[in-house]
This record gives sequence, C-alpha cells and structure tokens, in this order.
Amino acid sequence: MRDAMSCSTTQTLIFPHVPKCGGTTVAALFQPTRRLHAIIPALSVVPAGRTISFHGGHRTAQQLERFCARRDPCCVWLIILRDPIARLVSAFATSQEDHQHFDCSHRRLHARLRDRSNPLTIEELALAPLKQLASCNLNTYLDVLAPQRGNGEAKRLRHARSRIASDDAVVGVHERMGQTLQLLAHRLSLNLSRYDAFFTYNPHATIKLTAKARRRLKRVLAPDYELYSAARRTFEARWEALRKAWQAMFAAAVAILSQPPYHPFHTPITIP
Repeated sequence: MRDAMSCSTTQTLIFPHVPKCGGTTVAALFQPTRRLHAIIPALSVVPAGRTISFHGGHRTAQQLERFCARRDPCCVWLIILRDPIARLVSAFATSQEDHQHFDCSHRRLHARLRDRSNPLTIEELALAPLKQLASCNLNTYLDVLAPQRGNGEAKRLRHARSRIASDDAVVGVHERMGQTLQLLAHRLSLNLSRYDAFFTYNPHATIKLTAKARRRLKRVLAPDYELYSAARRTFEARWEALRKAWQAMFAAAVAILSQPPYHPFHTPITIP
C-alpha cells in the first residue's frame, strides 16, 4: 500500500470510459498514441517528476478495480456521465458505422441494426415492446458502475451511487467538459493551460426524437437518469467548492499585493 506522501510523485487514475461521454478527450491526455494526436499537438499535461498510471477503456468499474488497492490514497477514479437520452442517441448514431458503441442482443432488433437496406431507427427502438428493450441493456451507467446483475437493481443503484459520492472520485458531466477537466487537473495537479475539451465529429448525431419516443426512453432509462442526477449534484457541489477556493486565493493575493512594499505606489521606480 502506498502512503499519502508518495502521491506527490506517483498516482493511479482509473477511468471507466462510458461510450459517448467524452472519454476520447480524457484518454488522449494520458495515451499519446491515441488517434486524436494526429490532429492535435502532443502535449505533456503531467508535470516533470510525476507519473500517472492510467487505466481506462470500455471496461466496467469491477474490471478496473484490480488496478487499485482498496483505500489507496494515490488512486483516483474519474467518472463522466451525460444526459442518458443524448448519450443513447449518439451511441445509436455511431452504430450506423460500427457496432462498438451500441448493439442489442434481441434477435429481431439485432438483425435490423445490421440490415443496410432497412436499418432500425432510434424511433423504432424507443417504441419497441419493453421486453425487447430489456434485452438491449440500455442503462449503460448502471452496467458500467455496478455490473453485478444478480444483486437486484435497487442494490446495484446504491452501489453505483456510492461510487459517484466517493471522495476517491472526480465526477464530471459531458455537458460541462471544460470544468470537468479543471476538476481533474486540480485533483492530479495537471497542466491543462494549452489543452481544451474537444470531441470527435459524428455526422449522424443529428437524429431527432418525437416527444412520445423521448417519454418512452426516459421511462426505460430511469436507473441511468437517477445516476446522472446524482453525478450532476456531485459535480455542481465540487465545482462550486473549487470556484470559491480559487476566489479566496485570488482575494488573498490581491490583499497582499495591495500592501507595501507590493503596492505600485510604494514600489520604488528606478530609471536607468
């Protein structure tokens, strides 16, 4: 077990990458070989003398736990969620080009997803019978954060919420990606002064849903909406705390610089 003092030089970041939640932006920070480095300069965001061991990918929290000992003070989790319907629409749109981000095990829906002549639309998916939708495992946040299916939904939700509320986690939301990265940078002492949030372009992500389909999906995605709401609350509280801390630091610096010998009226001027 590492002690807290060693965290100044070595830390571990665990990132269960939920598809279509800005994870490629995060992975590009710590994996220089990621494809996005073909379009942006490779920047070193980790200060010299420090090491961050990054473990991510489209894996569940349970699969990633092995990279961190329990109660390891040098281990930080990063959880980024997004409005569940917006995430599903983006994942479904991407499935028109590949099936890495969305698929369904129900035989009829699975066949329609791969039928180029008559592909399944997200409207049809949303209005499919509930038994068919259940086989699509649409509640991705629940499956990633608490994949133990035999434990019952209520217990899994409690477990997933506890991950979000943990002091070990940096919690962000896709809609506020810039501020999410600032929370991460503050926690890991990263240098993100020349690094902005960016997203890969998805030409199919303009799909529109009818109000009926949206209501249906919101009902089906109720567990993920519960987790998304918990993530937003945690994010908002921690962002506000960080903003107030920055304001206090700035006010203290201004107070010091307003006193002699720092104040410009008290600083002697030498003319060569």
